[in-house]
Amino acid sequence: MHMTPPTILGAAARFAVVALLLITGFASAADAPPPGKMRVTLQIRGLFSPEGEKDFRALVAENLPAIKVVDVNVPNAEATFEFDPAVAFDPRFRDVKPEQLLGLFNAKLSPRKPPSIFSLHARRTTPLEKLCWIEIPFEGVDCEACAFGVYQLIMAAGGVEQATANLQTGLATALIDPAVFDERALRRKLAGRGIGWTMFSHYGGQIHREGTMEGAWRRWPAVPQDQAAVATLAPPTDTNRLPWTPPEFAAIPGGRYQRGDNSSEVFTSSVFRGVQTVTLAGYSMAVTATTKSQWDAVRAWAAAHGYADLAEGAGRAGDHPIHTVSWYDVVKWCNAASERDGLKPCYTVKGTVYRTGVIDDVACDWRADGYRLPTEAEWEVAARGGLSGKSFPWGDTISHEKANYIAAPKLPYDASGKTDGHHPQFALVGAAGTSPVKNFPPNGYGLFDMTGNVSQWCWDWFGRYGKEPATDPKGPAEFDWGPVFPKATVKGAGVEGRAVEGALRILRGGHWNQTAERAACAYRLTAFPTLASTNIGFRLARSGSAGKPSRPLSQP
Repeated sequence: MHMTPPTILGAAARFAVVALLLITGFASAADAPPPGKMRVTLQIRGLFSPEGEKDFRALVAENLPAIKVVDVNVPNAEATFEFDPAVAFDPRFRDVKPEQLLGLFNAKLSPRKPPSIFSLHARRTTPLEKLCWIEIPFEGVDCEACAFGVYQLIMAAGGVEQATANLQTGLATALIDPAVFDERALRRKLAGRGIGWTMFSHYGGQIHREGTMEGAWRRWPAVPQDQAAVATLAPPTDTNRLPWTPPEFAAIPGGRYQRGDNSSEVFTSSVFRGVQTVTLAGYSMAVTATTKSQWDAVRAWAAAHGYADLAEGAGRAGDHPIHTVSWYDVVKWCNAASERDGLKPCYTVKGTVYRTGVIDDVACDWRADGYRLPTEAEWEVAARGGLSGKSFPWGDTISHEKANYIAAPKLPYDASGKTDGHHPQFALVGAAGTSPVKNFPPNGYGLFDMTGNVSQWCWDWFGRYGKEPATDPKGPAEFDWGPVFPKATVKGAGVEGRAVEGALRILRGGHWNQTAERAACAYRLTAFPTLASTNIGFRLARSGSAGKPSRPLSQP
């Protein structure tokens, strides 16, 4: 999720594909072709997006004029053909079986160099009942050739039967054999090409929207199954959500603190390095990240009080953190929670309480007593729990006993031993692997999950730390483009075609699907505020240091 430049897909990603053809045999009697003709349905590798259908039809019309394309099913990468084999290929083939025509189809589809991206193979042998679909976000690419490169990488993975890659939606789907498919290996391959791994990149004269590949890859059965079988592929359903629990706050003392880290062991990008002395007034920080049950309770109240577009969000259970909510959703929710509790909302737009819409010009009243997001400086000071100069809230190492993250024993500060991968207690296939908000020990201030579980939105736009000490810093007035990231237009972030005065908000804390380096107290993450990801939630802050539970919100 940190800033890294994208890797340009090679020329091989644009051409030269071996394609897969599934022959299902002759049509049924109800769909019988005219006498002397046969009808077959073929599965085509290379038909990776809706835009490819036109090219595929044109290729068949040019090179196989005697073959009629009856239907094309892009999601299934299938096409149905009708033809007289003796006319389409050779008079000797009038009685030939469909399987014998594969070589002829391939030769006719690609008569010249470079070869067509469409070509054919034999049918798969794995029963459909043993397969499932998987959805893979791949934002961060900006051309059909690049989307095709994503498709190629997916198809090359073991256990993948077919796939699509839609540039317009930024989603790929794949039909996989779960017994063979290695999700972590494919994630590494995609990340190695710069696909979806960065939250921000500048190339082609534009700022490109954040990637969401690091989120959960949703799965569902290829054919309907009974409820018990489906439950193994989907996140558990929380039918008895927890009753409303008012957020509890801890007092964070005011004073002088050091924020940032120049350690070369954890921090590899100079964009994110730096140490600065900050002086903060006392404030209060929620003991836990906001939970799914808390989000639902406020959202239900808000819908009847002028908050018309609060996202539903998602969560594994009522006592797990809310996720899949954008920065805009979160600050509106803070206002709704404040109003419901009789507190003064912190966020306004031109003097009016911010309740609806996606608006960049949001102001914060730091004197208000309502709920708000912490500043980046407040978050880091709270995360350290009173310690100074340590990488994590409890010291300089991390393990699965203390946080929910991806263990990587090769990192010198990861003390999870031989464990490699997601937290074994909370990993889910095809869903967010979050944990209950009080599952791990708190830090010195009594705050839970300041490392791992979900990353947490902060108020600030991204900006480099200043060299001089700062008092109650709240980030730059707009995104700090700096010399590395020149100001440009944004593509795909909801603000196409205009120069942006702000681009990236700060996230902190790492999450269940990231390694230890990003869970460090000083590690800075960035994302467009429009991003709603299975990795991202938030926790509340309040001005002042009461350090007591907030006043209970009235029940709806």
